[in-house]
Amino acid sequence: MTVQFLVNNAGFGLYGAFIETSWAEEADMIDLNIKTLTYLTKLFLPGMVERNQGRILNIDQ
Repeated sequence: MTVQFLVNNAGFGLYGAFIETSWAEEADMIDLNIKTLTYLTKLFLPGMVERNQGRILNIDQ
């Protein structure tokens, strides 16, 4: 599969006092907002560089 454009737009946030939020929810948020973005970039960037073509857009919500 050839990917020309990668738009990293998935994510969610938590509301409330830090001391009251759930670690499990925070870990899920970190996984989606940071780890998944990094993984997808690592996965598709080498092909883009090899073809000298493609774009990655990271959207901060």
